[in-house]
Amino acid sequence: MARDRSLAVRRAVLAALEDSPAVTAIVPPERLYAAAAPADPVWPFVRTGVAAPAPFRASGLDGMRVALSLHGFARGPQEDAVAALGAAIAAALDGRVLPLDDDPAAVAHLAWTGSRLARDDDEAGAFHVVVAMEAVVV
Repeated sequence: MARDRSLAVRRAVLAALEDSPAVTAIVPPERLYAAAAPADPVWPFVRTGVAAPAPFRASGLDGMRVALSLHGFARGPQEDAVAALGAAIAAALDGRVLPLDDDPAAVAHLAWTGSRLARDDDEAGAFHVVVAMEAVVV
């Protein structure tokens, strides 16, 4: 029977970002947050989006698929800083197989599915990138 392991996937994704020198060169590990970032976070920072899990059943498999997003926030006169952050996040996660801290043991196969850059309307010179990922857990 398929189980929702989206919380274990989120923990594994955040741990992978913390272990990525390219990501932590831009955003210190203490500014990598789950969906509920602090009310007034120090920039730049990253937070997870809310996951969208679904069962994944294939020949001999009974796992789950989860669409998730990572939201990066950075400032600059242009979108350069946030584009670099989005690229670092995608590179740190795309193609990775992450073990989950869950029982029974499982792994998440990650794939980058695209990114979208935008101005953050709340502040001048502030930008936001949404890095979309898909994880298949077996």
